Amino acid sequence: MKRLRHGFRLLTTRFQMFVGFLAVTMVVVFVTVSGVYIVLSNLLEKNAENYMAEISSQVNGRLEALLNEVNVSTLQLITDERIQKMLEKDLVKENLTFEERANVRNIVLNATGTSFVIDSIEIYARDNVVYPLVSRTIHDRLSRDTIEAIEEHKGALHWIGKDPANEEYLIAARQIRLYDRKYADGGYLIVRVKPIFLEFLNDEIARMEGSFMILSDQQGNLISNSRAVEDPTYQWQADADIQKINVEGRAYMLAQKGVPSTDWQLKMLIPYKEVNQGTDILRSALIGSGVLGILLSALVSFGLASLITKPIRNLIRTMSQWKKGQTLLVHTRPHVNKEINHLYRTYNGMAQHINYLIDMVYEKELIKSRAEIKALQSQLHPHFLFNTLETLYWSLIQNGEEEMAHYVLTLADLYRYTVNPKGNQGMVTVAEELQHVERYLSIMELRMKRRIRWHIDIQVNDMALYIPKLTIQPIVENAIVHGIEPRIEGGFLEIQVIEKAGDVWLIISDNGLGMPGAKLSMLQESLMNAEDRMVGTKGTGIGLYTVHQLIRMCFGMPFGLSIESREGEGTTVKLRIPGRTGL
Repeated sequence: MKRLRHGFRLLTTRFQMFVGFLAVTMVVVFVTVSGVYIVLSNLLEKNAENYMAEISSQVNGRLEALLNEVNVSTLQLITDERIQKMLEKDLVKENLTFEERANVRNIVLNATGTSFVIDSIEIYARDNVVYPLVSRTIHDRLSRDTIEAIEEHKGALHWIGKDPANEEYLIAARQIRLYDRKYADGGYLIVRVKPIFLEFLNDEIARMEGSFMILSDQQGNLISNSRAVEDPTYQWQADADIQKINVEGRAYMLAQKGVPSTDWQLKMLIPYKEVNQGTDILRSALIGSGVLGILLSALVSFGLASLITKPIRNLIRTMSQWKKGQTLLVHTRPHVNKEINHLYRTYNGMAQHINYLIDMVYEKELIKSRAEIKALQSQLHPHFLFNTLETLYWSLIQNGEEEMAHYVLTLADLYRYTVNPKGNQGMVTVAEELQHVERYLSIMELRMKRRIRWHIDIQVNDMALYIPKLTIQPIVENAIVHGIEPRIEGGFLEIQVIEKAGDVWLIISDNGLGMPGAKLSMLQESLMNAEDRMVGTKGTGIGLYTVHQLIRMCFGMPFGLSIESREGEGTTVKLRIPGRTGL
């Protein structure tokens, strides 16, 4: 049973609205947080790439400056006149003295003393060594391919890479051209760079923890690196200037640039974790904000769902009260929401109409019971009365009183119509009811002589419309008894049957005494509010209120009676029925 109740709670509008609001909020929060995270993380990564590009440009510029420093120092050395003279002697096969070769040392030291990068300089003639004082040639120092590459540069500095004699150093070489010999090939200069080359660059720039630089040639062979690792080996595919790579199982951001004066590549690597540190903080902050937003949204959604469904629950409780009574209660609490107020008004209208129908059915049954009692009372010994009237009729015929005999026959028909239970559930046609009214007026004309005149004007084609029995006659009787008969000179009564806007109107008007305004207002209010304040008419036992209620019960709103009257001028009663009636 608890599970069943819990299942019903899940099907409530409040729960479904709460789930709907929460689901929409979660989708919005997820999309928003994801979008913000993607945008900001891309922005942070882009800033990191810009930072790396800037640092890489700075390092590359500084490296280029150092290389240019080496280039200028060596260029000054090979253009020194003393070096040129000694190489010319060697070119013409003149032997250099020991003193001349010893003086070269001072020249080289002066050239290298201005640079902290250059470790040593070597000068070779075509087939001999000029400095240092060792017994070897350029062919002993470098390979044939390297010498050919140096010669292809035609006097420009050519960076070779690692020193074959000591791989901790970098070497570069250039061909020496003799100016006085029409730039003839005079020899070679080899410069060796200290191993602190990249360490100096690494210390000169702002760097993140764990970052380092690598210098490699065009084929990717390692030339130098700034990290204290012996003979490191790196595998990457460097297709872009800045990209993400893995080095020894660790993610790095790689920025690479070519060194303009060489065919080298300078690569700067920063741990991706350091670059992405701001993104991790951002992700944690956004996730926390999203969870907090969802929790707050859940509270707000539950409150909002309860607020929206509260009037509906109140209306349900009001509707459930019918079990405790016989009528539906009217919901009286207003609400600020337009649709809810419309729902309240619709329900109130429905409840009032249902209550009205219940009252109408009850009153109809009550009136029917009263009418049945009256009919039973009026049917006491009807055959005795009919036989007496028939005897009187034939007696008058025998005595030549034909006019009086006609009135006796009319009275018998009048009485027979009144007490005869024959009919369709108490309904007769308008034509039948008017025939009964004519018989009644004939009797009243006999009694009042010339003090009453009457006229029936029928302006409709269909007289087969059904109305409750004894509907028109009580109104006519009321007009004669209370309006015309009290006047000494009598009066005029007119009955009109007209059609208007699809409905049929039976209008009974007289020029009798009329009614005072207070009494007229009371009667009109009684008919409007369906209050039984009216007194039954003489002789029928059925009041105007009963006629009004019978019409309302048979045909509904807005059919029934309406009264207009002026004191001293007369009264008009209008009976409205639908243009089409059936059983």
